Amino acid sequence: MDNKIFHQICDFLGVEPLCLEGGESWRSIPAESKRTFLAALGLDITDERGALQALDKLRRDHWRQVISPVLVAEGKNSPILIELRLPLEALSQPLRWLYTEENGASREGEVIPAEHQVGEETELDGERYVPLRLTLDLKPPVGYHKLTVSAADGKGGSFCGQCTLIITPLSCYTPPGLLQGARIWGISTHLDTIRSRRNWGIGDLTDL
Repeated sequence: MDNKIFHQICDFLGVEPLCLEGGESWRSIPAESKRTFLAALGLDITDERGALQALDKLRRDHWRQVISPVLVAEGKNSPILIELRLPLEALSQPLRWLYTEENGASREGEVIPAEHQVGEETELDGERYVPLRLTLDLKPPVGYHKLTVSAADGKGGSFCGQCTLIITPLSCYTPPGLLQGARIWGISTHLDTIRSRRNWGIGDLTDL
């Protein structure tokens, strides 16, 4: 298989070329480990033809998916940037969004996609798609929330997409003593370096 295609698939899926080992040194991830990971995702990359088909399917699925299924952002109390992929004809159609917090509270609104930042279009089987960067003034709290977008496709049909919006804290927990400038002691370890009979090789909170 052509290594260029293999690396394109890895890049497309966000497979990192390096990992931080023990929090001290960077190590290259072996190609065989990457292949095992891709195979676990159901991608047939045993030969060049299969790899080309896998890459083509990934690109098609990406552009035909209105919104990524998961978006992770820091809880900075600032507007959320959403990236969408829309049919070209849908740019002039009102796009509706519904934001639902994990406690059940919700907000909704409507925008015209063409009035926002639109990127370069891509054509698939005669259909043209455009990336759209949409800023929503939501300022969600830390937690797991839902965002749904829907609109007419400009051709007599409609589309809908849903995303889990994960808002993370700005930093990990800090013991009160450290916040007050005091000295404390304890054992520090990287969770991904812990090994036990029951974990999957990366450590988990039970191992602590």
